[in-house]
Amino acid sequence: MDIEPVTTLKAFEQLAPAWDHLWGATSGPDILSSHEWFRNWLGLFSAKPHLLVLVAREDDQVRAILPLMRCWERTHGIWFSVVRSLTNCHSHGFDLVASEADPVLFSEMIKKIFSVTHRSLIILDHVSERSLLYRLIAAEGHFPYLHHLHVHSENCQIRLQGSFDEYFNQLSSKFRKNVRAAERKALERGPLQLVRVNRLEELKQITKICYDLEVMGWKGKDKRALFQVRQAHDFYFRLAQKWCDENRLDVFLLKNKDEWIAFYYCLNSAGACRAVRIGINEAFRNLGPGMLLTKYTLEKLFAEKSGQIWDFCGGAARWKSDWCNCREKFYRIFIFADNWRGRALFQSAHKLEHYELRRSVACAHENPAGEPVPLPSASGGMHA
Repeated sequence: MDIEPVTTLKAFEQLAPAWDHLWGATSGPDILSSHEWFRNWLGLFSAKPHLLVLVAREDDQVRAILPLMRCWERTHGIWFSVVRSLTNCHSHGFDLVASEADPVLFSEMIKKIFSVTHRSLIILDHVSERSLLYRLIAAEGHFPYLHHLHVHSENCQIRLQGSFDEYFNQLSSKFRKNVRAAERKALERGPLQLVRVNRLEELKQITKICYDLEVMGWKGKDKRALFQVRQAHDFYFRLAQKWCDENRLDVFLLKNKDEWIAFYYCLNSAGACRAVRIGINEAFRNLGPGMLLTKYTLEKLFAEKSGQIWDFCGGAARWKSDWCNCREKFYRIFIFADNWRGRALFQSAHKLEHYELRRSVACAHENPAGEPVPLPSASGGMHA
């Protein structure tokens, strides 16, 4: 077995055919693990990335790929030089690219990372409880390195099985009443129409509508709308160019009378429809546009009987929790080198986790009726 570190963009580009072959052979290939995803990510979010993509080969065949980078990571006010996953706030999952879970091979890849970089800490962000990585590190119980798992998000999801009416009737009566009241109020103003766009030429015509809705919402106030972040704007447009005509991308827009009131930008892969972007027209906030868009979108998807999972992709809005009938946890995983520095960092991680737990409990007692204290998420790192 040969494990090779890829450290240049040129070598990364040359890896594309082998990566695509391996990715296509995985069970339910996920866009989030494709070479195209990381190529666009590197081109827009990492001006000068210190790449460290681990490639495991056997008999000239690529067996596994783990896309990482060297960077500085800040935790509790302290900067650490680490190796971490190629992820940021636009990443909705991260996993080892491999056709099977091989604990021995994965352990050798981790060993290679520590020996090549002389770093004592690896951070893997956005790791799903359903991923190969989680199974290899946490679920199997045979991972030889000290590690620490921190839940940093929990996605609200919906199983698109059966009929919409059967699903809807299982939700709380109070929530169903609120949905129907919002729909009646909107219909008094004018008809509601759901528009679905999944062809590239159509998407180009309707993109500006979606961007305008985002700017008018809370993301516009926080300067996080796509129109305001050029890299994010270009990233999602490139994804559309690649995946739209392969039925892997959908945009759902809801119109009330002559006004667009909300949209979802969704990626379809690995048995999930991920709502990676949402925009709401603040002028119609009293109508519950997000709630109504979700109802009309789910009615459409349930009718198609795809058996997929609808994924809200994070977000703490109460109405998302009211819709969901399943959840998926995402972890931030810390892996420590087998040396004195790694063991010291491992002990520190447990102390910090205990401190965070005590602080969150104290906050809950101080404000028992308030919103739950959010868990810390990835910072995104800073390139070395």
